[in-house]
Amino acid sequence: MTFYTDLFPAFWHWLCWPLLIFCLSTAIWQFPLRKVLAVPLRQHLVLGSAVAMALIWMLAAQLGDHPFGIHLFAVTVVVMLIGVSPTLIASGLALVLYTLVNRDVQWIAFAVNYSLGILPPILVSAACLKIVSRLPQKNLFAYMLGVGFAGAIVARLITTFLLYGLMLLSGEAVLLKIADTYLPWMLLITFPEGFINGTIASGVTVYLPHWVRSFDEERYLG
Repeated sequence: MTFYTDLFPAFWHWLCWPLLIFCLSTAIWQFPLRKVLAVPLRQHLVLGSAVAMALIWMLAAQLGDHPFGIHLFAVTVVVMLIGVSPTLIASGLALVLYTLVNRDVQWIAFAVNYSLGILPPILVSAACLKIVSRLPQKNLFAYMLGVGFAGAIVARLITTFLLYGLMLLSGEAVLLKIADTYLPWMLLITFPEGFINGTIASGVTVYLPHWVRSFDEERYLG
């Protein structure tokens, strides 16, 4: 979900920019730079994930002339592939690419788009991954479908209702209209979000398990 222009009150930007800087700074601090540089495959996964997310976000739907677009997040599978801190960085790069290519999206909305449209699904996906990893049962399907499919759906729902609530709290007429218009459509793509993430996660885990950073072969296949 992307805001194309500055719709929120000024103080929202004062909140989103520090949050953006804090999250990216923490991600850079925790980024496994040596491990990524040591293996070209990891470099390709990080950069490839950024490009893939930007391309998927380009397939956004816009109703009427509202300065708002809805699209798949596609971050859950990226969290499974490369980890949380690399995903925070890769999604930031993806948003830069997306903003550069899409002329409708203004840079002034960058912090809001990252803080409200990217950060929540990443954190929710990471939480789902943590929960599944702590389950006593060593079930491969719980990993692939519990995180890739169900985790993506939960991330979508939580982000949707969070964004809907914030738009209502803003009190801005344009945001109130967008909230009422887009809510059914944002909920409508919840299942496709889970299906796409779950399908990719399952396929990569089965055929290319060495690509998936979060996959523990000893736990699920040992």
